Amino acid sequence: MGDVLQKYNPPLFTAYNDKKRRKNERLSKRMEKTEYIWHNQEVCDFTGFLEISPMGKDKKEKPAKASAFRIGFDEAMPEEEAKRQVAEYMRKLEEEYKDVPPEELEASAEKMRAYLRGDIAWGDLFNFSIEALMEMTDFGYHQFKMGRYEDAERIFKVLTVLDWNNAYYHSMLGSILHRQKRYAEALTEYSQAIELSPNDIPSHTHRGEIYLMHGLLDKAKADLEKALSLDESDENKWVNRARILMQQLEKKQAAQKKD
Repeated sequence: MGDVLQKYNPPLFTAYNDKKRRKNERLSKRMEKTEYIWHNQEVCDFTGFLEISPMGKDKKEKPAKASAFRIGFDEAMPEEEAKRQVAEYMRKLEEEYKDVPPEELEASAEKMRAYLRGDIAWGDLFNFSIEALMEMTDFGYHQFKMGRYEDAERIFKVLTVLDWNNAYYHSMLGSILHRQKRYAEALTEYSQAIELSPNDIPSHTHRGEIYLMHGLLDKAKADLEKALSLDESDENKWVNRARILMQQLEKKQAAQKKD
């Protein structure tokens, strides 16, 4: 999956210890619905991750009002109302942080500036530990393996927001969308993973497969050849998959020449 992903031990993601892995497996089996939802393809609230008030569990419901943080808006509000809410928010903010030392406020402001410059990820901004991110990743992976694609999708969408530059998150999200036959979205995620990690074998193989399915043989060939060039052994299952797909591609090319 590339050097950037070595700490995650992909493609078969493993938890950082067996105790955590077994706990996540148990939670996955008895969990009916996740405690965070997506609305209109945008993440609105991260319950449990950013300490936000609980939301309705029906996916058709709009998310409950967040108590700590929110991304995305359901509808535009009038300008005057927006100004009023901003003024009220700033007043409450000043009241809440009036006893905080100026140097702490400046440190927080600098951290936000670093995020806006792209120097740190969202997870760093909110002090997510590597262990917490790995637990979330492991839990999402178990959801995926059990066929709970919608729940796995939510988890990995959150993870891509927390660390956009992690190619593994995009590759996994691509696989989840791929299984749901949402090919255009899967292509986007595989392409993002490859942009971040050009030697990501699974993403090249999967993207090549989608191109092949849709008759884009030149694009499929480029991806499959790239995957095959990265590992010539018979031990990598993604490379073996690429070999099978390449054989199918060659048959299609031969059939086209006959026509």
